[in-house]
Amino acid sequence: TDYSDWTLIPARLLVQHQKVIQIDSEAPIEDACELLIEKGISSAPIYDAATQAYIGMFDYRDLITYLLVVLNRADSLAPQQTLEVRKLIHKAAQMQQVPVRLAADLSAQNPFYSIVPETTLSHVVAIFGYGTHRMAVVDEDGGRSIEGILSQSTVIKFLDSHLDKFAPLRDLAARTLQDLRLAETAVYTVNASSLVLDAMRAMVEYGVTSLAVVDSDENAGLVGNISLTDIKYVMQKRKHHFLWRTCLDLVRFAHVERGAQDGEDRVAVFCVSPTSTLRYTIGLLAATKAHRLWV
Repeated sequence: TDYSDWTLIPARLLVQHQKVIQIDSEAPIEDACELLIEKGISSAPIYDAATQAYIGMFDYRDLITYLLVVLNRADSLAPQQTLEVRKLIHKAAQMQQVPVRLAADLSAQNPFYSIVPETTLSHVVAIFGYGTHRMAVVDEDGGRSIEGILSQSTVIKFLDSHLDKFAPLRDLAARTLQDLRLAETAVYTVNASSLVLDAMRAMVEYGVTSLAVVDSDENAGLVGNISLTDIKYVMQKRKHHFLWRTCLDLVRFAHVERGAQDGEDRVAVFCVSPTSTLRYTIGLLAATKAHRLWV
């Protein structure tokens, strides 16, 4: 079908031919983390074979929250320890493997949000506007199977490829970030000398996915950023000691690792200015596969 109105495009068109990676509910948290790293994804649905249903999502924020709980650094969870959290703490204290089902949406920031395939793109964008990062496109027969995971990045990539096809989008894309009031979001920062563990805790407590790393001691300004997904560098090959290294150490290590994976040198951060157009910004997000840009 040729859609003349972008708002009416169904979600199923954006997840066609997508292979869904899911995690068994009884898999240890460490195995679930390794799966995310191996597949190059930041989140996956958790499937419970006993109930034949999806019971939640697991992402790097949940992993970080789990580490903070185990290390007794999750102050924000102290007043609301559920039975699952208490079980998780007990198993970890006994050096037992913790099943990932106990960490499903442990951060309370990554719920299993599902939509039907015919949900319109305008509705999807509206849901994202409330802070949801991804949603499962489930079949209309009870939601027993997932057709795909629709993320903000998926929508950005689609919009980048179709901006010229829809006049309203084309006109909107020509406006600047300043004009659209998209350059006014509060920025959370962390000092380059701060511990990685403290930065991870700050992201969980502030409910953000990234922190700008600034070097105020040498007036160097922005030197990089630390995001939730950078926890993979700590978990790979069990580099847990990195939690007690500085943020600048992790920024430098991540820069080298990304270069080794891509085979090319990459800039540490991607930036735009208040006068950048929405078209340029969307194009940069799509081209770099970045999840954020600093203004």
